[in-house]
Amino acid sequence: MPGQPDVDTQAASWFSRWRSGKMRPDEHAALKQWLAASPHHRTAYSYLELLWTRLEATRAVPRVLRWREQARR
Repeated sequence: MPGQPDVDTQAASWFSRWRSGKMRPDEHAALKQWLAASPHHRTAYSYLELLWTRLEATRAVPRVLRWREQARR
């Protein structure tokens, strides 16, 4: 639909709001409704959850820790 963000963009917006920890109850209800509206919504959101989890896991990898320290210098 013209003028509407694509599903991936919508999923990223919802995910970032959820990750912020500042979602109001009405926003949380709207997220649940958005997820239930289409299997494409749930797939896009689930992909972001998986990606975030995997990225978080890399934080403890020794090589990544070294890169971070080198970048900070």
